[in-house]
Amino acid sequence: AYLMAARGAGPDGRLHAGLYWLSAGAFLLAAFAKSIVVGLPLALVALDVYPLRRLPCPPGALRRADWWRRALRLAIVEKLPFIGIAALAAGAMLAIGFRWGILAPIAAESLPERIALTAHSLVFYLAKTLWPWPLSPLYTLYRPLDPLAARYLAPAAVAGALTAACWALRRRWPAALTASVVYLVTLLPASGVFPNGPQLAADRYSYLPGVAWAVLAGAAVPWAWGAWRKG
Repeated sequence: AYLMAARGAGPDGRLHAGLYWLSAGAFLLAAFAKSIVVGLPLALVALDVYPLRRLPCPPGALRRADWWRRALRLAIVEKLPFIGIAALAAGAMLAIGFRWGILAPIAAESLPERIALTAHSLVFYLAKTLWPWPLSPLYTLYRPLDPLAARYLAPAAVAGALTAACWALRRRWPAALTASVVYLVTLLPASGVFPNGPQLAADRYSYLPGVAWAVLAGAAVPWAWGAWRKG
């Protein structure tokens, strides 16, 4: 609905109103069905940059002040309904999680430990998406957690390298950067930022973040076919 709203935008760049509110309503239903979707507003901003190209990156011909005004309008003013829904859903999730002991207390893990868990999650779910074997109903989180252990340092290095590569290729292959941003923001609620339960990770959390890579792979099929036809 959001993509169709962008395609139906008027000369002033404003989204098609009916489809815009349809997408906001769908997000409301999604957020209160499963809070993992709360990162969607940031994913929509990434789509505004590419492939919708509603926000040039880099600014290019736009004056920097005009670019920032457009960026603020697209990222904040236009997304206010989505941000409000995400904040409400995230607040409800956190309140319930801390009250019922589902989420670990803030003091349970330090900032370096949470960063280590998040880096591990980013690489773990990408690897399981590409090669879903072996799978397990429980990947145990062992404490005390050492953020300098190889099992956390290696994923952090891989995540950093992949991020740097996507950024370096942002002009030649902007779709990869968009997919990586969408993957990050949709996975973040299920990563180690807010550890819950005895698991280090859970395979079922990969279904929504994996959509970004599935779309990228699907787009590669007609691109490769067209390239082959052209020789």
